Amino acid sequence: MYFNVTPQTLKMWTLTVVAVLLTYECVAYVVRVALRRKIRSSMLILLLTTVHSHYYSWWVFVEFYNDDLYLHWWKQLVFTLTEMVSTVVIVSQLDKAVPLFPRALVAIASIAIFHIVATGKDQFVESVLRSKGKFHQQYRDAAFMTSDVVLLNISSMEMMRTLFCRGDSTVNRRRNYRTFKRDVFLSAIVIAVLLVVFFIVFDESDLK
Repeated sequence: MYFNVTPQTLKMWTLTVVAVLLTYECVAYVVRVALRRKIRSSMLILLLTTVHSHYYSWWVFVEFYNDDLYLHWWKQLVFTLTEMVSTVVIVSQLDKAVPLFPRALVAIASIAIFHIVATGKDQFVESVLRSKGKFHQQYRDAAFMTSDVVLLNISSMEMMRTLFCRGDSTVNRRRNYRTFKRDVFLSAIVIAVLLVVFFIVFDESDLK
């Protein structure tokens, strides 16, 4: 890989420094929570599944700046921002001292569903299942789909456990369930709107 000695270099190194600092802060927080033996294992698993996605996002944006080509800039930005939101929510729920909120789990599951539906056809069915992508594309898309499925399944299981298996009173359980249904409904609307906009704006295949 070559590096152009242009203003793009500053952007690449700024991006890299920010990525390193965020990674350091995240790892430091995980270590502090782990040393207190307060780490929530399900959230740790979810956090680990996001590592590949964040590494890929960093590398793609470095390539954008280095080559000065931005064909899939906005498409990648959507996935990067939503992945970052999901990761922030996961980290906020990592400490067992913090109550596990169903709303946070709904957010994690919703973003996973958005990723699965948005990339399911061209980046998984076509690339992986029908073997139309190159090897690196098949590996990338299989890894993305696997991480999103894990995020969806674990967050959904934690959701059910939080709603129905805690020792709350019947009144609190009913109130929590009503709030949960409202959050799911609102999340479904947001996902639907995002998908409509996504497929209208980004209607081209990523296989190239």
